[in-house]
Amino acid sequence: MKAFVLFTLALAACSPDWPQYCYSNDYLTLKRYELNFTEKTPGGIWVDPTGQGVDLTLIDQLTDELEACLAIRVNRECIGVKIPDDWFVSPCSDEELLPIPADDSLCLAKGVTPTPECPCNWRVETQDDNIIVIPPDLKLYKAELARIVTGENNVWVVPDITKCL
Repeated sequence: MKAFVLFTLALAACSPDWPQYCYSNDYLTLKRYELNFTEKTPGGIWVDPTGQGVDLTLIDQLTDELEACLAIRVNRECIGVKIPDDWFVSPCSDEELLPIPADDSLCLAKGVTPTPECPCNWRVETQDDNIIVIPPDLKLYKAELARIVTGENNVWVVPDITKCL
């Protein structure tokens, strides 16, 4: 129990002070990354770049675009972006991937057959309901942000959301 309390305190020391109400969708966290938010976009979104270059203004721009298209306001104080340092580029698709295996059926449904050289991995994930874990290309940032702020788990099947991605 003492170790749990110390872990929780250490985590809180490395995380921003989240407002009392944030988005809560109970999405499964696939891989738990250590969070150390050292930067903030001009628009107020916390970023943990893990020592990598990331365009903070692009994060705001993509957020602005999604807000305008969906006609909603994103509670930016509740959103964090983690750019992990363990992402890689698939030699088969040239996509930036996270080292988080996805079910092969998801790739097969897109017409891609996974192999050991070309695994079926996630390109983005949500950690702890409000943290977008994504490689630096930010390719699926708007999709994951839409998932968080709308509560719609599969944003690709809702035409009013899909048109904004």
